[in-house]
Amino acid sequence: ILYAIGSIGDKKESKYVMGFLKDPVRSIKLSAITVLGQLKYKAATPELLKLLVDEKYESYQGTIIEALMRIDDRDAIVEPLATLAKETGDKWVLMYCAAALAYYKYDAVRPTLEKRLQKFGVGGLVFDVLAYLYGDTAKGNELYNKLRDVKLPRAAGSMTDIILRAFELKGEEGKKYMESLVKEAKSSYVSYSAKSYLEREDW
Repeated sequence: ILYAIGSIGDKKESKYVMGFLKDPVRSIKLSAITVLGQLKYKAATPELLKLLVDEKYESYQGTIIEALMRIDDRDAIVEPLATLAKETGDKWVLMYCAAALAYYKYDAVRPTLEKRLQKFGVGGLVFDVLAYLYGDTAKGNELYNKLRDVKLPRAAGSMTDIILRAFELKGEEGKKYMESLVKEAKSSYVSYSAKSYLEREDW
């Protein structure tokens, strides 16, 4: 039911979906978080921010951050995300936060985040993605060429999602990159992944 509500974008059901944030079943709670993001339900932002810093829901943080970005209430989320990025011990949560803050052009914490990412041993690709999200358009072409030319599925898998996610965040500009990848990518995995992103309901 929840995914059906999200796929058709029925905003009238947003309050109904909110009720499932209290469901004890993990899969249902995660679905509710995802669907609230798809519905861009701003009233859910305070509750999602509470879950984001609740130790019981640490394993949900990536999903919560993605939902908050889809809701797109910048003023409400940049400070909590900046705080989480400075404190988290999870490399993937740090990268999620860094991508969100780069997308929102939140320069105040950029040097701190880059130092933390270096300390975690994050590869150069992530810094290229962040530079692109901060507004370095030349990095978009570099990322596109890199993803288009990769051939081995294993190599593609390590970079595909993070680059496609960045393209998704860039809206129409990124959409054009993904449409080209569907046609021109040398890896069928990359082509299929780009097509899957384009088929999402909330472009």
